Amino acid sequence: MLEEIIMEPLKFRCSSVVSWKVPGSKSITNRVLILAALAKGKTKLEGVLHSDDTLHMINALRDMGIKIEKSGDTSVVVEGGVGILKEPDNNKQLFIGNSGTTVRFLTSFATLVPGTVSFVGDEHMAKRPIADLVTALKQMNIDIDCPTNCPPI
Repeated sequence: MLEEIIMEPLKFRCSSVVSWKVPGSKSITNRVLILAALAKGKTKLEGVLHSDDTLHMINALRDMGIKIEKSGDTSVVVEGGVGILKEPDNNKQLFIGNSGTTVRFLTSFATLVPGTVSFVGDEHMAKRPIADLVTALKQMNIDIDCPTNCPPI
């Protein structure tokens, strides 16, 4: 049987305004980066978390033609649109580290890029299965090469 615990709210007075800055989310940051990259024109994103995963997303989007500039500690301006997408220079493999959201979002996003796009991750990413995504893209007649059903793609 569970024991009932009664918690009394804290009672204190504060003469000044108290505020906290909560760090952004890497998952939400990567999602809004994709949305801003798809949107034609400039989009300012605030509350962006700067982490390894979001840095991999930003670098890969830049390599595919999206312009992204830092405009503050937690803000970036993204200049996007499908019309500005390009194949990465010199058949460069885009490094995604061990970021699951990055590989899943960018694999689908890359289908809009004219030309070939390749992704490679670290040794941990090479063990993360993405067979469901590969199968779905193949069913849509997307030319995708992922023989191990794990990156590289």
